Amino acid sequence: MKGEFIYANGMTIGNVRKIAKFYFGSFYVDAKKNDKQMIFEIYLKDKIETKDEVMALSDYIDVDYFKEFWGNAWKLILTKEEDI
Repeated sequence: MKGEFIYANGMTIGNVRKIAKFYFGSFYVDAKKNDKQMIFEIYLKDKIETKDEVMALSDYIDVDYFKEFWGNAWKLILTKEEDI
């Protein structure tokens, strides 16, 4: 099946954005469809700087559990603060 896809794991891009924003919180940047690979790509910040501290994604989110639960339909892409 080539061309534009709508569903992966029974979810649309709108559902993916809501779940990713809920799960990753402030680390979430955006979610996009990759029509060639037929997956959703989730863009995340690798760290967040606040007045008091620097928070790393791996310290607050269990990324391995997320990947295991959702499988290959979602790809996590880490971005640096200056890339956003």
